[in-house]
Amino acid sequence: RTMKSRVLLVMLWLQLTWMKSQQKGMEQSLGSLRVLQGATASLNCNYSDSASQYFVWYRQYSGKGPELLVYLYSKEKHSGRLQVTLNNSIKSCSLSIMASQTTDTATYVCAMEHSVRQAAAASTQTLPELPL
Repeated sequence: RTMKSRVLLVMLWLQLTWMKSQQKGMEQSLGSLRVLQGATASLNCNYSDSASQYFVWYRQYSGKGPELLVYLYSKEKHSGRLQVTLNNSIKSCSLSIMASQTTDTATYVCAMEHSVRQAAAASTQTLPELPL
């Protein structure tokens, strides 16, 4: 095998969440992030409402409904290869995926406590529900 065949790129797609009526105070970058397989991928979500301390990250594979990936009540949480960090001073919630794999290729969406119920209600209109 050549080095080229061993080096795979993992593409992590970010979804824009500018839905002000449903995601009030949340802002997530639009675009894609390319990382080498095995590297750490970091995704950021900025917010303006500092009253909420409950953040959620969802993952959605192409053609599938969104699934709950991880939630955060405090400043930091580790779950397997995932790390979620809350930085209130710059109003940012970041998701880091350690040792990226090709199976991490998906759309990632963040939400806050006051928007989670509304976003879930909106998603059931167009996306199939997943059992939790």
